[in-house]
Formats: sequence, C-alpha cells, structure tokens
Amino acid sequence: MAEADLATWLASKPGTLHVDAANPWLQEVTFNTRLHWQYAWVSGHSDGNEFWYENGGEFRRFYFGPNIRFLDLFTLKADANLVADESPGGGDLKFGYDSMFELFLTADLSRFIDLPAVDSFKLSYGRREQQLTEEHATSSRDILTVERSMLDAYILPGVPVPANPTGVWAELKSGRHSFSGGILSSDHGSELADWGDGRLYWLTWRCDLTDLAGMEMAEVSLNLVVNDAGSEEQQAVAYDHTATAWVRFGEGPWTIRGSLIYGDNRSSIPGRGGAFGGIDLLPTWWLVPEKLQFAARAEYAVAAESEGLRLASRYARFAGELENEDLPALAGGRGDRHASLYAGLNWFIVHPHLKWMTGIEWERMENSATGTTVYDGITGWLAMRVHF
Repeated sequence: MAEADLATWLASKPGTLHVDAANPWLQEVTFNTRLHWQYAWVSGHSDGNEFWYENGGEFRRFYFGPNIRFLDLFTLKADANLVADESPGGGDLKFGYDSMFELFLTADLSRFIDLPAVDSFKLSYGRREQQLTEEHATSSRDILTVERSMLDAYILPGVPVPANPTGVWAELKSGRHSFSGGILSSDHGSELADWGDGRLYWLTWRCDLTDLAGMEMAEVSLNLVVNDAGSEEQQAVAYDHTATAWVRFGEGPWTIRGSLIYGDNRSSIPGRGGAFGGIDLLPTWWLVPEKLQFAARAEYAVAAESEGLRLASRYARFAGELENEDLPALAGGRGDRHASLYAGLNWFIVHPHLKWMTGIEWERMENSATGTTVYDGITGWLAMRVHF
C-alpha cells in the first residue's frame, strides 16, 4: 500500500502549481526536484602502488527549480544546486544554495515563422547542459549508469563550478530533423557569466528514425564544438574542437546506445596536445519490465600524445589526492590509452521516478611514453535516484 501511495503521489506531478493553457498571462508553473545520493569504493593500483579508497557516501546532486511558461511565448527554466558535499575529502556537507546548474529563458518564435517546412523555432539565452554524446543527451534523471564515461566527461563544455557555460542558441525542428546551434562564453561566472573572455561555437543535428527503422526508438545525432578562446583567456574545454556522432535504438526490452568522439587537444604543455578519440557502447535489457534493468557499457579511447586523455574526477582521481591515497600519477589521471567495462542493475521502486542503482566498472589508463599504468582497478557503486 505504501509503495502504491508513493507511486500515485510521484505520478501526480506534485511540483505542478498551475496549468492553464487558456490564460493569456501565465500558462504553467512547475517545480522540479532531483535528489541523487551515492556511495563508491575504488580498488586498484597506480604506478606500481596498490590502494583502496571509499567515499563514505555523498549527495551527488540536489537540484530544485521552476519551469514557468508565460505570455504564451516564453519559458523560464531554472535548476539550482542546493547541496555542496565535501565530506568524502574530509570537508563539510552543506545544504542550501550553492550554484545554478541551469538557468535559461526560451522564446518560442514559431508563430512568427510562416514557413511550411518549419514546425518549431526557438531562441534561448542562459546556461544549459550540453548534449554532445548519447550519455549526456540522457538526463541525469534517467541515467542508465551511476556515472557517465571518461570520454564523455572529458569533452563536456564546462567551467569549474557549476559545469555549464552561458550562451545564446537557436533550435529548429522540421519533420524528423532537429537543428540547434549557438555561441557559448568561456567565462567562469557562477550564475550567468559575462562575455569578457573567449567563445565556443556549437552545431547539432538530430534525426528521429523510428518510422524508417520500424522500431520503438531510433535516433541519430551529429555534433560539433569549436573553441575560439585565446590562450590567455579562461577556457571552458581542453580542446580546439571536437566532433561526435551518437545513436540510440530500442525495441521491446532492449536498447543499444553508442557514441563516436574525435577531437584535437589544445595545450602548450608537452604531451597534452594532439588528436584524441574513442567509442563507447551502452546496451540495456529489462529483466522485469519497469522494475529491474540490466545496463552495461564498454569504452575505448586513444590519444596521439602521452597525456592527451584524463580520467574523470570521480572517483579514481580523487582517490589519488594527497589527503586520500597520495598517488600523484593517479591524481593527475593523464595518459594516452584508456579502456573500461561497466555492468550494473537498476531497480525501480517507482518507475521512472525512484530507483536504486548498483554498478561495477573496470578501468585502465596507460601512459605509453613512460610505460606507466596510471590506473588499473575497479570502482563499485550503490546509488539512489529520485526526481519529480
């Protein structure tokens, strides 16, 4: 009974305060919540040193904010990050406003575009998470693995905290095709950044292939990001440009998702320039429909120079920090050959709003120039995800 009551409450969209499409001033006010907690441990070796690390549990995300649609033209979306959890490093757990994860205003200009081939045209300004790979085109609300892959984290445009740069962009939809493009500032502002530093330019094409493929889910996307920030300006990415292609297909209980990534590093530090690229594949299978799901992932990445790739900051690199295992090669996390394999189970208490996730990932990073094994080990997770 308690589970049924919880399912009914979550499905009722409890954050919805107002919906009235006929109101000329205010059409919708909805508040959205995401709360993510997880525990992780890492066991492996780095540069000949064995280690064990566990984070003791942390609040990974706590986002809260409104969707407001008004004047039948504008939509304001805001997600504030309401937790700063530094307890895995011996710091404090603090609830309260920390930063803006996303904050943007969209104008739906479709009514002013009288072109038969154009179904939708929108113009936006603010900060928003980029979707260059299939993994990041899947919201953290619906994430299939506890953490996204190394290469996905490496190319994501971001600044220290929060991770999303400010920009202006347009989105156009025509039949099965969607196009978007924009300009991002590389300035490191914590809310809406200014435009005093460099620029990033991005273009995206997405195509819905469900009718052509005769499947429940079939989509393909091509993406390009170009970094035009000067060497003395603040940087939002570590590369000059990157291009990606991703796909997702699904039918019945299974899905298969994958991304191809290629880029060219930007660095004057020896060993950190040159080209890089890789591939990841992520299949899933419902063992019990909408209750128990198996997810796996395989990734392989290479770089032209010896430090052209870098491990994601969670969790292996953090294990190598001075206050933890004090392993400099691991804390730096840089190499030129990377491989990983992930397997996990997602148990939905209330689909799709509340789930427990378990996962285990083997990962290896090598530096072929020095013959160093930067990291070879296993990360295990237990995570809770809830959104409404």
